[in-house]
Amino acid sequence: MVPRRPGYGTMGKPIKLLANCFQVEIPKIDVYLYEVDIKPDKCPRRVNREVVDSMVQHFKVTIFGDRRPVYDGKRSLYTANPLPVATTGVDLDVTLPGEGGKDRPFKVSIKFVSRVSWHLLHEVLTGRTLPEPLELDKPISTNPVHAVDVVLRHLPSMKYTPVGRSFFSAPEGYDHPLGGGREVWFGFHQSVRPAMWKMMLNIDVSATAFYKAQPVIQFMCEVLDIHNIDEQPRPLTDSHRVKFTKEIKGLKVEVTHCGTMRRKYRVCNVTRRPASHQTFPLQLENGQTVERTVAQYFREKYTLQLKYPHLPCLQVGQEQKHTYLPLEVCNIVAGQRCIKKLTDNQTSTMIKATARSAPDRQEEISRLVRSANYETDPFVQEFQFKVRDEMAHVTGRVLPAPMLQYGGRVVGSMDAHPSRYCATVRVQRPRQEIIQDLASMVRELLIQFYKSTRFKPTRIIFYRDGVSEGQFRQVLYYELLAIREACISLEKDYQPGITYIVVQKRHHTRLFCADRTERVGRSGNIPAGTTVDTDITHPYEFDFYLCSHAGIQGTSRPSHYHVLWDDNCFTADELQLLTYQLCHTYVRCTRSVSIPAPAYYAHLVAFRARYHLVDKEHDSKYIRHVGRACVRSRGLRLISFNEFY
Repeated sequence: MVPRRPGYGTMGKPIKLLANCFQVEIPKIDVYLYEVDIKPDKCPRRVNREVVDSMVQHFKVTIFGDRRPVYDGKRSLYTANPLPVATTGVDLDVTLPGEGGKDRPFKVSIKFVSRVSWHLLHEVLTGRTLPEPLELDKPISTNPVHAVDVVLRHLPSMKYTPVGRSFFSAPEGYDHPLGGGREVWFGFHQSVRPAMWKMMLNIDVSATAFYKAQPVIQFMCEVLDIHNIDEQPRPLTDSHRVKFTKEIKGLKVEVTHCGTMRRKYRVCNVTRRPASHQTFPLQLENGQTVERTVAQYFREKYTLQLKYPHLPCLQVGQEQKHTYLPLEVCNIVAGQRCIKKLTDNQTSTMIKATARSAPDRQEEISRLVRSANYETDPFVQEFQFKVRDEMAHVTGRVLPAPMLQYGGRVVGSMDAHPSRYCATVRVQRPRQEIIQDLASMVRELLIQFYKSTRFKPTRIIFYRDGVSEGQFRQVLYYELLAIREACISLEKDYQPGITYIVVQKRHHTRLFCADRTERVGRSGNIPAGTTVDTDITHPYEFDFYLCSHAGIQGTSRPSHYHVLWDDNCFTADELQLLTYQLCHTYVRCTRSVSIPAPAYYAHLVAFRARYHLVDKEHDSKYIRHVGRACVRSRGLRLISFNEFY
């Protein structure tokens, strides 16, 4: 059971703040949840939404009437009133127009699951009832918060390109190229969060990299830094071909040589030979199979003389089918997000394009909410929601900065002050959030602590980085047991108090000074030490926001701390102050940093371990990505863990 909030903090100087959270008024009614099963079942969410939208329009008279159902893109469909379907469900046939005039048939099954009570949600928000855990990863969620989220996301999901919890649209009136065929798309993040006495809609500006919709020839020129393709009459070198293949493999392209029929294909490879020499088996009308080059085929079939026969072809679809397309008849399909790592120059360009001062970001968020105009959203109206267009007013506190003592006394000591750390690392499979070998890691560190101090720690404070809210309970269950197991393995009756705190930086909550005179620096950010544990925090669980660093560029992002276990019975003031003080002990910086030093050091250890693996596996290109407090590779990742003594 996650501990309830022990009270609110009182320490520090009060400060008036605005948060990018907007109150959502929800009626105390029941809504109806239906399970949707679409066959074929491996379609992307975009296609699923098109299928459901077509189904609602086609069966408007017989089933849906004036109802406006909302759909999450997977299995859950909500309605404000019950549908006239049997308890066993109903099977429907839906057809979408396909490429080349061919219709795409789908079979849709709708089955009633349960009623979802928003009256119960009001009881939870006011603290009268404890809710079930919010598990958004379940295919069918009866949680009322999920229903609220689906209602508010339904229309944006149909209008824009969804990426996670953000929505993006193609650039209009602005151009932010990143190079290498990539560009910046701006959009907005939207998520629903339960807060004290109310539901909040978190809105933030968002940006990410997309591939530019352009001819593949131009894409290749940008990737290979070729200024004029007409001045490059020779075939690509092997190094250029490998680089181009790495960038275009997996992307969707559309052909331009078939008139208005723009068929789309996914690139699986780039040929070694140019179009003038790349051959494939062509079956003639008489049944005979002959070898044809790609250039010959396009000249004979489409009377198209290739302008760049010396360039390679794209191999599309399945590799064994030998489908080749010349570069000059292909365009990059619009709306493809770049999931590959940006180069250093692209990252720098992205930061410059997206960095905004706090006042500018505040104004842009307010403009986003006004332009969203939730009052006219037909699905919001269907479920009787009201979204306020004013940011939430929050009272925060600025914690006092600690007095730091520098000098040889700390460097030479081997005592229990949190100034010296040891670390241990492990390798484990990727996408495995739970630390598998945590018990032995903790045991190693406890032994090292005892060797240095000659006593065992009476309290263990565990700052855990990189856990999403949907994984809180699962991670806590396994890792808390692992820590206790490590303690008992040293001594049967050894049971130190454990406090388990999740640190989150990857969120979209931003805080702004309500009073201009309290803004700090050129970016107009909130002062370092700003803490919030009311209004926008969890209705009853122990969490708080702490902006422990001074924002130099852009808008400061406060860290979110969520206490999942607390044997030590910390008060809010004690834990907030301890956390803030630990942000001042990072030895590489004379300022306070954004997360506590133990979590920062865990990142450093993982980065250092990365280079050990690079040296060991130098020839195999073993390391692929570094993230959080771990190092990811093709099959493994490194987990680092710190303890101070």
